[in-house]
Amino acid sequence: MTRPYVLLYNDDENVEGGSDLDRLAVQDVLEFLEPVSDALRAFGPVAIVKTGLGDPEELARELKRLDPRCVFNLAEAARGVAAFEGCIAGLLELLGLPYTGNTPQTLLLCLDKPKTKLLLKGAGIPVVPGVVVCDAERDSIEGLVYPVIVKPACMDASHGIDDSNVVPDEASARAKAKELIGRFPPSVLIENYVDGNDALVALIQEKAGARPTVLPLGMIDFQIAAGRPRVSTFASKWEVGTETFEKTIGVYPAPFSPKLARRIAEVSAAAFEALGCRDYARVDVRIDWDENPYVLEVNPNPCMTAGVSVARAAGLAGWTYEALIQRFVKNAEERGPLSPLPRSR
Repeated sequence: MTRPYVLLYNDDENVEGGSDLDRLAVQDVLEFLEPVSDALRAFGPVAIVKTGLGDPEELARELKRLDPRCVFNLAEAARGVAAFEGCIAGLLELLGLPYTGNTPQTLLLCLDKPKTKLLLKGAGIPVVPGVVVCDAERDSIEGLVYPVIVKPACMDASHGIDDSNVVPDEASARAKAKELIGRFPPSVLIENYVDGNDALVALIQEKAGARPTVLPLGMIDFQIAAGRPRVSTFASKWEVGTETFEKTIGVYPAPFSPKLARRIAEVSAAAFEALGCRDYARVDVRIDWDENPYVLEVNPNPCMTAGVSVARAAGLAGWTYEALIQRFVKNAEERGPLSPLPRSR
């Protein structure tokens, strides 16, 4: 019997602490299951596996039963808990299975925005000044320059982000921090609000272990009303049909000058390597009005929908969607498992 390729994804109802609208981001993964599985079928049979309730024993038994040649890992959480994203990859390593994408260490690190910022800053990569707050009433938030933006410290996909996260003073910053800690514990990140544009930087490895290739840059065109903060909110990413969604537009290729584009590419590639990324990642970079770039965050498990994010940038570089997906599988097979288990027959 031919061993299959496994396409692994999570099918959670929602993220922990999320509202009904947060469900939109969780279910977005369903859109690219079919095109990814179609690309994998060029290599052999494909089995689609859900993480289900995130029971490690149950998932391990199913994966061992299938005995896959490789796992294309699209799982972003389990039981609605984003921190379990890294645990899924860890289970694949314990099972001795080659898999696509980033390691447990990188997935967990990038989810923790404060730790990511500290590591990037230590590597000489520009980041926006900020503080971590666990107790909204007592922790110091001195040294900030208002207005500031308040974010959940350990979430992705802009969960918990809307216009009200940008606040003008300490009292409103503490109030917003208290609200977000209640929804997405245990802490928030409060940063100086840097006005400007956002660069969307997709990076891939064209061979396992190679230096990252920076794909053609994208930019967010904020066609919003004057006075509103230029922020990628949850609505701007996921609430199709709303004014915010329609007026927050991804532009590819980005109209940056060659000099600025080189600088953005340099800091993004440095961030990719500093965080130990592999196969792919998307780096979000804020560009202030003096054209200074600041790395906002690194997404080690970006959207893989055709025509969006990484795939859109790759298309501009001449990659077909199928070739891109297949490249990641080849990388995983070239790496092999971290420590292969003895095969029983």
